[in-house]
Amino acid sequence: MNSTIKKTTKLIWPLIVLGICSGMLASCSKRDQAEVSENGETKLIFQIKGIDEGTVAVAKLEMPTGKTNEKELSHPFALGKEKLVTTPTVDALVSMEVIKTQGMSAKKTVVRNAVDTLNKTAIAPKAALTLMPSGIKYRLMVYDQSSTTLIKDVEAVSGTNPNIQVDGGKTYQWVAVSINEATLPTISNNTISAAALANKDVIYASGVITANVGENYLNITFQRKTTRLDVDIDSRGIFGGITNFESLDIGTGTGANFTSLIRSANFNILTGTWSGHTAVTPTANVSHITNKNTATDNFVKTLSVYTVIPAGTTIAANSLTLKPIFQIAMDPYVHIQPSNTNVKTRTYGDNNTYLSFSNASFAPLAGDQYRIAARMIESPLRVAGISWARADLYYDSRSGALDRYKFRPDAGSYHWILNSNSMDTEKNGYWNWMSLTPTGTPGSGDPCALVYPAGLWRMPNLNEMTTLVNREASLYQWPNTRQDRINAIYGYSGVNRMWPLDEPQPASYGKFNDYSDHFMLMFNGYRNLNGGLSSSRMTLNHMVKATSTGSDNREVYVFMYYQTSAENGTAGLALSQRATVSYFDSVTPDLPWQHSSTQLLSLTKREIASLNKLQGFNVRCVRAQ
Repeated sequence: MNSTIKKTTKLIWPLIVLGICSGMLASCSKRDQAEVSENGETKLIFQIKGIDEGTVAVAKLEMPTGKTNEKELSHPFALGKEKLVTTPTVDALVSMEVIKTQGMSAKKTVVRNAVDTLNKTAIAPKAALTLMPSGIKYRLMVYDQSSTTLIKDVEAVSGTNPNIQVDGGKTYQWVAVSINEATLPTISNNTISAAALANKDVIYASGVITANVGENYLNITFQRKTTRLDVDIDSRGIFGGITNFESLDIGTGTGANFTSLIRSANFNILTGTWSGHTAVTPTANVSHITNKNTATDNFVKTLSVYTVIPAGTTIAANSLTLKPIFQIAMDPYVHIQPSNTNVKTRTYGDNNTYLSFSNASFAPLAGDQYRIAARMIESPLRVAGISWARADLYYDSRSGALDRYKFRPDAGSYHWILNSNSMDTEKNGYWNWMSLTPTGTPGSGDPCALVYPAGLWRMPNLNEMTTLVNREASLYQWPNTRQDRINAIYGYSGVNRMWPLDEPQPASYGKFNDYSDHFMLMFNGYRNLNGGLSSSRMTLNHMVKATSTGSDNREVYVFMYYQTSAENGTAGLALSQRATVSYFDSVTPDLPWQHSSTQLLSLTKREIASLNKLQGFNVRCVRAQ
């Protein structure tokens, strides 16, 4: 009996050993997916501890007099104080700050110098660790001690703990790599290509372990291998939510001397090093876009850009530049003539527009994170050395409006008010003298000063408006229109008076329509003491259409009134002028070059008039700085 059992055992054991070996060979012959769990005496069990965020900037809060304790608050410190920059297409208030840094001991001199210069309240940064979000894929690879033989290649997902069977008593090298997304790049010859890592958040970890018999637990702490630049673009000062980004570039210098800081490179997973740095096309830098917060919705976007900056790079003081190109929604949209089109978006920025920063010198490292902020502001038009807003001020009374005080998106068209934002912007563009709402208390405040960002604009004073009174102006007309004909819009013609600019704007000046590339004021009537509108474009249009047919002409008065911040006793002072116009209700001109048969007959002299403060007039703001 015992002899039979021994013989049977001798036959079975070779089969068991053969089966185990075959199973191990099959397991090692393919890449494992997600969690790996194998039976065996020795296992490597990997757990994700988190992502090392380096050191987070900390600011010291001054305590009131008599207090002895100091409070500390995690807070980014400034590398560039906010300043106003002007460009041919758009202005901006720009600033820069450090969110976190890696290797504070190695960077102490550079960072602390910046802190001492720009933020006297900053103190030593503190370390931070964040958890990896769920659903993020990472590749885990285990090699023999010499790193020449791949033992295991696992595609894992955060939230799982891969278990890898190995031989006890042996030493292994392991690496883990991810782009912090739900996908993984291809690895070829232990290298991930620069093209696959352009604008990617590369995180990496590696180590060596000698496996003891049984379960061996390893905590993986990922290190960030790229520098992160968060760019906040705020469009509240150009009065439309952001609909699209065409491109973004960050670098140093301008024009032919511009050098982009956005780079990619080949990544060696065994050494954790970069090689072969290459430029990244600016259109690839707009793939990580979020709303900064729910309160500002599409008006403030954050673009996160990941770059591989070569080691040893130092950004010189006052050399950083930003080049965003994006579109906003026109709110309300503008009806353009003579093309007869509705323009619903406007583009800001181009390849020749640079926003320059007053930054301190800094040396970015892998794992650093910086915030670059640009609060975009509509650029003014300069007449006689005065910087004027391009269009009139109006009050956005809609429920939930982020900002109440805005400039119309167009200086000369009246069709922008027709049902494009469900608000009576016609009446909301007539203001009592120095009132905080259109029909508010006269003298209660300067409404221009409340245009975002507050304090950048103001009401024109008496001297500034008098400059327009005395300066030569002309009738605004479409190209090829002659004599005193006025351009027609669906049978109605609006009178605009235009002043020459100090510096003529090139055709590439922004993406404004033709009206807003000229400084013009409208003959748009006023709000009378009964609250009704007199001689406004809309009321005249309805009146002319109701009373003139065929070849009948109708001569009417139209008025231009614009408030100043000055007063004369109980009266406010405003620019005033009257025009007499012969309106013709037809879009068919008598002659091809006329564009319409409506004609300007006469003008009174422009003057500064004393008028009732409770009458509503148009407002054109000027720059306060």
